[in-house]
Amino acid sequence: MKSTVAQFAKFEAAFTLPNPTGNPFDPAVNDIDAVITGPHGLRAVVPAFWDGDRWRVRYAPTVIGEYRLSITRNGAAAQPIGLSASRFRGVASKDLGFIRVNPKIAQKFAFDGAQPYYPIGINVAWRNGGDPAYPVYFAQMEKAHLNWARVWMNNWDGKNLEWAADSVKNPKIGEYLLDVARHWDEIVDSAAQHGVYLQMTLQHHGQYTEKTDPNWSSNPFNAANGGFLKKPDDFFTDPEARRLTKAKYRYIVARWGYSDHILAFELFNEVQNIGEADSHFQDVIDWHKEMAAYLRSLDVNHHLLTTSYSDPGNPLSKIGLDYDQIHSYPPDVVSTFAALRTKGLKTPVFFGEWGPPDVRPEDLPGLVHDGLWAGLTAPTAGAQQYWYWDRVASRNFWPVFASAGAFVQAFGVPSLAPMDPVEVTIDAPGPKGDLSFAPPGGWEATTKTDVTLTASGTPDLSGISSYIQGQGHREMMPHPIVFHVNSSAPFQFRVLIGSVGKGGAHPTLSLDGASPQELSFPAADREHNVDQVLSVDVPSGAHTLSLFNTGDDWFVAKRIIATAYAPGVAVMAKGNAASSLFWAYDRDRAGKTPRTATLHFSGLEPGRYQVRLWDVAEGKPGSVVMARVSQSGALAVALPNFVGDIAGVVSKP
Repeated sequence: MKSTVAQFAKFEAAFTLPNPTGNPFDPAVNDIDAVITGPHGLRAVVPAFWDGDRWRVRYAPTVIGEYRLSITRNGAAAQPIGLSASRFRGVASKDLGFIRVNPKIAQKFAFDGAQPYYPIGINVAWRNGGDPAYPVYFAQMEKAHLNWARVWMNNWDGKNLEWAADSVKNPKIGEYLLDVARHWDEIVDSAAQHGVYLQMTLQHHGQYTEKTDPNWSSNPFNAANGGFLKKPDDFFTDPEARRLTKAKYRYIVARWGYSDHILAFELFNEVQNIGEADSHFQDVIDWHKEMAAYLRSLDVNHHLLTTSYSDPGNPLSKIGLDYDQIHSYPPDVVSTFAALRTKGLKTPVFFGEWGPPDVRPEDLPGLVHDGLWAGLTAPTAGAQQYWYWDRVASRNFWPVFASAGAFVQAFGVPSLAPMDPVEVTIDAPGPKGDLSFAPPGGWEATTKTDVTLTASGTPDLSGISSYIQGQGHREMMPHPIVFHVNSSAPFQFRVLIGSVGKGGAHPTLSLDGASPQELSFPAADREHNVDQVLSVDVPSGAHTLSLFNTGDDWFVAKRIIATAYAPGVAVMAKGNAASSLFWAYDRDRAGKTPRTATLHFSGLEPGRYQVRLWDVAEGKPGSVVMARVSQSGALAVALPNFVGDIAGVVSKP
């Protein structure tokens, strides 16, 4: 009997084969494929997978019409026994299809049907002891209008095909745990049910290191456990490791490659944290190229491929993967997201992980809230994806995410034309607020040393590392960072110093080239926190402040504050000639007094516009204001009274 299958839904057929021999998980001896023919000359070779007592093949019809399948074994025609279906008809559905990179716009994803996709969600890498089950997480994400989740194939909660949570239950090398595979069936099915698209992380760094988050001591491939690898980083070069990895990837594509709710296969989580491979990182690059090519040769649905870290400029961002990821845990996520620039990039990018570092529990809700909304104003292909999923559940951050998710959905953010960061000037009645920020860069060279603190209070900090280097790495910061300020009233400029390298540091801060204020931290047996403040009183008018380190090692500029320098309301925005997205907030993040402000946009095309406001606290639309932009391109938006923050979109009606 011929069945019908909705377009992009799962067709599945099961069968056995006569005279079975060898390891059914090893494609070198059991290369079982389904040859599927369909409308318009379509022909697809889809790998089958062993499910314990029979072979199965899964496929999603991408076009409407009649399909047939036949089975091959090791390249020759085979006669399946008990084939549950050999023909089916693909019928129309409302499914949007697989997600692609928009071929014309680098920072955009789109479904097969051209509808834009903007990933916004959370990591749900594994389940801790008290965490909800994946279907519960995904159901809650659906309620919060979230559509992206990143899930790891790790062993400690039963999601690694080769490696059990209890090592005594490990399969033979080259075989797989079918209870794990069926658990992944449930994860993929639940994601599809709740409109969540998965970034499936196939490997993580801990598996192959003894340094950072190490799991090597229990890895089945470790020779000490009866495996065949003497050193963890041999994973990238050993022929048997590469063969087994390809066999596993073949199984993954065979079992779940049908699903259009897998956004991407992520080859590795934070592979740079395998410190043993630092001296031969080219082998890691070559491994990525080889595995990416192999997956693409198998996957008839051409799922996207990514890895981490692969931030712009990283060697792994230059090997032809489909999108890049940044992972960062900076002291100030708002400054970090404000510094993001994507103009000129040819590959989509977004933060695959972010989170504030260790903070006081009472500060965490505000930091998550601000990071989430600041991330929406970044010019990336998606939102910035929060790491600490257990806190979302245990601290009930769902309303915060629901407001952001509803904003993206209700205001059509995925459909907005590409945007770059824009500066919006602000008129805000009342006293000025502190301009507080932090250099966003991690352990990297500082490539820009001049920063202007404008009247709007939105400094461009791109290219500046939070590690203020001393003599030991002078090549990473050869010159002082110079801040250009101009204030109608005196203020104080403060640098909060966090940690110091074990070699010691000597921070200096000078005003207009005069003798600097300075602190001295001697060498110690390890890097350590000092939490001290270096400050200068600045008179009114235009001045320069120079921050430098004449010591041997580094210090971290944890936060920089210009007191009472900026309007009491701040704004972050991105835009283009026809639209803008903004988030405005009270600089006093604990303030409960209603605020108001007028935002001044520039560079817009003349014509009629609508300003749609969003009540961030309530998670619902606010007022809609119609306005006209003159030939000057200027638009003034008077915000209503708000407490905390308010967001909005300026666009043509």
